[in-house]
Amino acid sequence: MPVDFLHGVETIEIVSSSGTLTTVKTSVIGLIGTAATGDKNKLKLCTGEGDDSQFGLTGTIPAALKVIRKQYKAAIVFVVSVGTGTPTPVAADFEGAVIALTGVKSGLKCFEDCFSVYGFLPKIFIAPGFSETAAIATSLRASALKFRGCAYLDATPGMTVATALTSRGVSGLWNFSDNRAKLFYPGIVESTTVTSPLSAFAAGLRAKVDNVEGFWFSSSNHTLEGVQGLETAITASINDPNTDSNKLNAAGIVTVFNSFGSGFREWGNRNSAYPTTTDPRTFESIQRLDDITSESIELSMLPFLDKPMNSAQIDLISQTVNDYFNTLIGKGALLPGSKCYFDPTKNTVSEMANGHYIWTKEFMGAVPGERLTFYSVIDTNLLLNLIS
Repeated sequence: MPVDFLHGVETIEIVSSSGTLTTVKTSVIGLIGTAATGDKNKLKLCTGEGDDSQFGLTGTIPAALKVIRKQYKAAIVFVVSVGTGTPTPVAADFEGAVIALTGVKSGLKCFEDCFSVYGFLPKIFIAPGFSETAAIATSLRASALKFRGCAYLDATPGMTVATALTSRGVSGLWNFSDNRAKLFYPGIVESTTVTSPLSAFAAGLRAKVDNVEGFWFSSSNHTLEGVQGLETAITASINDPNTDSNKLNAAGIVTVFNSFGSGFREWGNRNSAYPTTTDPRTFESIQRLDDITSESIELSMLPFLDKPMNSAQIDLISQTVNDYFNTLIGKGALLPGSKCYFDPTKNTVSEMANGHYIWTKEFMGAVPGERLTFYSVIDTNLLLNLIS
């Protein structure tokens, strides 16, 4: 009989035997550029139009924020404003630096404070109006690598389709193979007087897809908002390999699909590692799935660090990760059979004696259905049904 009499209902909280694992924020944008107002070389978090207003109305930052909000109003954007308005910022302003004595940061280095100050990191890096500069693109790619993100890089304004394709050549602007970069062509016509880089549209769309569908979904074949036209006409067809859109995708360049009655859609699944390599990580969604699951697992391990590593603790870590994987399997992000396990072959006596324990993460995500093929067979034997 209970010690205390109760005529009613009670709840007894029981702590689960396994740990908890939460997915890190995936849709955070890191925007760097120019603005007429607002602090320079200061990390700013913008979660809506009220925050955006601090940067005024002129410059690449206000323009990009406006485009991002058209795609997804609730997008989370870390912003760093560089330069003084005149002269135009140079590559070194974007790369930034850290003053050794004070620790004060500038440029892209400001994003290094994101986690310590806000607890999450940018995953999509853009510098609309500047990312076509080789040195700035290199700095964006370096930041994307550091934060397990992706740099969205724009083509040079006015570039033709043929030039965009040759830009992947030996001496071209995009002569690299990098899972941390996604290439965008052409520019977007917003009105008769405004042409904007595609990267800002794509970043806002990526944030929308992450939050509405899931970070494991491709952003390709999703509608772009606020598009009146394209800087360069792009031929497009869903079943013709000779169209501009297909040729660009085949070169690892993301473009805009505008076939009859379809609207303007982002078109292309691959990062710039394609076509040099063709493994699943060339799909942006698969690379992001690896990045996000890895970072989520790492951050969840803090409660387990420095604890006595006995069999129960080893099993608890494995169970924690596998519970997380099972959740993602249920959502369709991971395929059944994805798992994490403590590998005896890797955990030698000398490694464990040195406090080093190793788990293996085996996974596969649902690859985008980039190419769907139907075989058409004319079976004359079916004519027999007419006389049977």
